[in-house]
Amino acid sequence: MKKLIICGLILYSSASYGKGDTLNCAITAGANISDGNLKNHSYNFAGDLRRIKGKMDWAINPTYKYLISYPYPITTTSTPSKQNEFYMSSHISHRFSQDWKIMLFSEIEHSQLRKENLRYNIGIGPSWKLINTHSISPKTKEERSVLFEISDVVMIDYYESMILYNTLPQRDNLSLRTSLRIKFLCKRGIATFSSIQLFQPSIVTWTKNTNEDIGWADNTNFRSINSLDFRIIGNLCVGVSLDYIYQSYLNYVAKDPAVKQTGIYLSPEDVSFCFYIKYKSK
Repeated sequence: MKKLIICGLILYSSASYGKGDTLNCAITAGANISDGNLKNHSYNFAGDLRRIKGKMDWAINPTYKYLISYPYPITTTSTPSKQNEFYMSSHISHRFSQDWKIMLFSEIEHSQLRKENLRYNIGIGPSWKLINTHSISPKTKEERSVLFEISDVVMIDYYESMILYNTLPQRDNLSLRTSLRIKFLCKRGIATFSSIQLFQPSIVTWTKNTNEDIGWADNTNFRSINSLDFRIIGNLCVGVSLDYIYQSYLNYVAKDPAVKQTGIYLSPEDVSFCFYIKYKSK
């Protein structure tokens, strides 16, 4: 028997607390379950909590994904592969004008796929809105808006590698990074397209080996988050998303002879593609 369960997306947005003062919350939950000859279970959750009050604003965006997959054919000795992924970004900002602000940015990440026990950072830098337009057609009442925003943060980043059965050498590092974030949002009528590109090359990297010299190309993170959704009826939307993650440090670690001897594969990238259902309160 084979079952497939797809859970949609639940979105809740709170009411405004007055002009220039809003609180918004979004929650996403999904699952894909297959049993029988092919056994594959995956679950994912995401949240978005943000507040704007006067010249201050803050946001917290956690995501979690869990996957367990059994090889075919399934036997009593089958060993499943697991993927346990958690990522959360957050920021707090102070606006000096409508177009630019100063922000404190932070990330926390755990990835079993990329053998990353913990990565966390914190940094500060400016953010600019190069394009920020909004209009409503007087004839069709169609809403149109475009946002193009760039921010650049200098941060301290700590990486703690995952130790598997004491066979994978520990390759922790501490780095000073610059984090460039490019956000594009376009809304026209029933369609909304969103794209966020996060590029984080290291300026300098420190490890326990003082003779080790790791260049920026060997310790760069890239994250691309993209979505396109359409309002189909009332507040109900359907859409598709494509996320891509790449960390070059894993390629660098994989070249270590001690790591090659373990036979453990280090995946520097992860691609996620999914369809979703969304409810928007406005």
